[in-house]
Amino acid sequence: MKPVVKAPSPPHATIRRAVIDIGTNSVKLLVGDAGPGSILPIHEESEQTRLGAGFYQTRTIQPDSIRKTVAAIARFWQSAGALEAKSIRMIATSAARDALNAQELVSAIENSVPGRVEIISGEEEARWAYVGAMHGQNQTGVSFVVDVGGGSTEVIFGVDGKPLSHKSYALGTVRILEQLQIADAPAPSALDACRALVQETIQNNVKRDFGNSGVSTGHQINQLMATGGSAAVIGMIKNGSTEYDRTLIDNRELSTGDVTRYVEILWAMPMQQRQTFPGLPPNRADVILPGLVIYEMLLKNLGIPKLKVTTRGVRFALLGEPSQGTD
Repeated sequence: MKPVVKAPSPPHATIRRAVIDIGTNSVKLLVGDAGPGSILPIHEESEQTRLGAGFYQTRTIQPDSIRKTVAAIARFWQSAGALEAKSIRMIATSAARDALNAQELVSAIENSVPGRVEIISGEEEARWAYVGAMHGQNQTGVSFVVDVGGGSTEVIFGVDGKPLSHKSYALGTVRILEQLQIADAPAPSALDACRALVQETIQNNVKRDFGNSGVSTGHQINQLMATGGSAAVIGMIKNGSTEYDRTLIDNRELSTGDVTRYVEILWAMPMQQRQTFPGLPPNRADVILPGLVIYEMLLKNLGIPKLKVTTRGVRFALLGEPSQGTD
């Protein structure tokens, strides 16, 4: 956990808020100063608690995953308080909304910190991913945003900064790891199986949902805007540094060929070797495998020539909205 350094108080026109994002793979904190049309990130933390571990066969979140998640949230709550956040908003995504024992998780969190957990729908997650990803971008023309998470993937098509169509699919990095039981040293057949699984979802769902929205007809889309944990890691790999630095990751571009090259390099390595690969955080050395494949197959199937990374997404969007509590 990073030490919390007290940041200066924001100007009167802004308000300091915090968002805790409880995902299938990790819990993340973002503290920032929000004002009219502006968001300034102040502090970020992330801890991999793997809420989706052992989840997809029973649809039940495991006790150890709940314990780790609650402990991370308690620490992040203290961090936000030390930074004088006026509100702290907690959201939970794919694993929580799919779990048979979601209330067990919610109760454990709400007994640990004085806040309320919002389990958001896939559609809400998609909309906020788009709003966050488009912040600071050129709002003119068409845009295609994809957020690959641990349990789900959100796909959003928009024009002139407004989302016109958004969907959430049961396709995520931890979900695929659990389903395919990918070994530490994957065989070539494991990559084939992963590509086939992702291809099936794209062919039967994504193309059906977005084929008439402008993705394949009426508009030329030159890039896929990638947000979320997998996208940030792809940006870090491109930089060759495991240091998370927004200024170095934002707007990094990769061609479809670049993404395929990383797929083939990393899938050919055993876990121990991947953990030393330049730019790849060691604790992401397993989940990045399906994450790269999801982006690769989307680019190829939709005929989009390049991927553009943004570190802005759901949490960034929520900083700009009043919390459910009081500011």
